[in-house]
Amino acid sequence: MKRNKRLIFILILFALGVALALISGNTRNHETVILAQLAPSTESQMCGYVLSDGEITIVFDGGTKGDAGEVVDEVKKLSNDDTVDAWFITHYHEDHTGALAQILSEPDAMIRIEKVYCNFPPPDLIQLYDPDCYSEYQIIETALEYAPVVDVPVEGNEFQIGEFTVFVLQSPDVSITTNFGNNSSTIYKVETDESSILILGDAGIEAGDRLLNGPYKAKIKNIDYLQMAHHGQNGVSEEVYRYINPRNCLWPTPAWLWDASEDEYKTRETRRWMDSMNVANHYVAKDGLIEIKLQP
Repeated sequence: MKRNKRLIFILILFALGVALALISGNTRNHETVILAQLAPSTESQMCGYVLSDGEITIVFDGGTKGDAGEVVDEVKKLSNDDTVDAWFITHYHEDHTGALAQILSEPDAMIRIEKVYCNFPPPDLIQLYDPDCYSEYQIIETALEYAPVVDVPVEGNEFQIGEFTVFVLQSPDVSITTNFGNNSSTIYKVETDESSILILGDAGIEAGDRLLNGPYKAKIKNIDYLQMAHHGQNGVSEEVYRYINPRNCLWPTPAWLWDASEDEYKTRETRRWMDSMNVANHYVAKDGLIEIKLQP
């Protein structure tokens, strides 16, 4: 009888231990917010971010078709249920939309996408002002037919997705025909209990100036994590970056672009700008996948 009581007592302790471990694990996943900057899986430049607290997972852009596997792997790693609750796209270029198009087109995709947010210019204007990339627009537009829900975010929208608040600070302004595709980038700000994140996509000089002089100027000041526009070169102006005054910089920049000479690209110029500011950390995609635990 004593032996049976002792066995029951041990089993009870074991069950309590398992329960506490599960509770602890779930609490840790929910309280820890991870921002993952994806790295290029090919030689192409790309841009992709996964933001998750375990319960809710958001993706911004995602990269090229060749980066789809890395996006899937990271979502499965960070999400408790292999689900992307919201996938936000900045613009239609393949180095930002190829991964999403690939995943949506796969009948046996290993992750579930609940909702896609994107706002593209009219196709006739893309053909007129960005003809070389019109086929890229067609690919993502076709793939979106497989998305369960597609929403069109417009300037001023605010979306509450779990603990994450996503503000739409700028949507495509078709009056900006210079550098049309890049300047059509939808610009998002994310606020969590821990930090603020600004996603500029490939915004160029004109879109950056519009942001700086627009109604949401106050919302871009003193950002904790800033995605550098257009892969860190030939994006928004130094004036815009200085106003944003980022604490940390996210560079979706491959090695060949990071080290490129100034005769080819403007990355080194942008690097000098940011080095002259009080930036705590530079996270660069050339260094591989980077997972950042967001701090208040």
